[in-house]
Amino acid sequence: MSEKTSLQKHVGYFDPDGDDIVWPADTFRGVRTLDSTSLFVGTNDVTEMFIFHFCWHFYPVLSLHSTRSRIYIKNIKWDVHGTDSRAFDPYGNFVNENFEKIFNEHSTAPEKDSLTLWDTVVMIWNLHSANDFFGPIASLASFLIAYYLLAGPDGKVKKAHLKTVYDGSGFHSIARQVALGRKRGQLDPTLKF
Repeated sequence: MSEKTSLQKHVGYFDPDGDDIVWPADTFRGVRTLDSTSLFVGTNDVTEMFIFHFCWHFYPVLSLHSTRSRIYIKNIKWDVHGTDSRAFDPYGNFVNENFEKIFNEHSTAPEKDSLTLWDTVVMIWNLHSANDFFGPIASLASFLIAYYLLAGPDGKVKKAHLKTVYDGSGFHSIARQVALGRKRGQLDPTLKF
C-alpha cells in the first residue's frame, strides 16, 4: 500500500490493531484515551460513534461501510462532507494553504495564530454548503471536540496544536499526556514522546 494520506493517519489513531478497519468500540476506546476524566467525554464517545459509525450509512457511497458500522480507512476520503474546513483535498491529503486560510480569514487574534470557539462557529457558518444539513453538524461536533481538548486557559486553540489533529500526529501525544495526568488546558499535542 502506498503512503497513507493525512486523513487516513488522522482516522488511523482510532485503529489500535492496525487492520485498517475502525469499529465503534475502537472509536470509543480511542476517544477515552484522549480524555478519560470528565463527564463530557462519555457524551463525546457516544457522539463520535454516532457521527462516524451510524450517520455515514446514509451517504450513497457503495461499499463504504458495512452493516456492522465499520469504517474502512482506505475509503475514508469518501467521508469528507460538504461543509468542512477544506483542509483536506478530495483524496484525503492535507492542504496547508487551506489550513492557513482558516486562520487568515476566521481568526480574531491579532497574530492570526489561534481560534476561539466563536471563530470556529463563524467559520463553519461561512463554509457551509447549500443543502448540506449534516455537514455543519459534523463540522461543529469535530471542532467542539478539538476545542474541548486543546483550548488553553485563554479559550483559544493554537494553530500548531490544531494542525496536529488534522494530520493525526497529535493524538498519541495527547493520549500520553492524559495518561501522565495532564488535564485539559495543559495539553500540548506538539510534544514528542
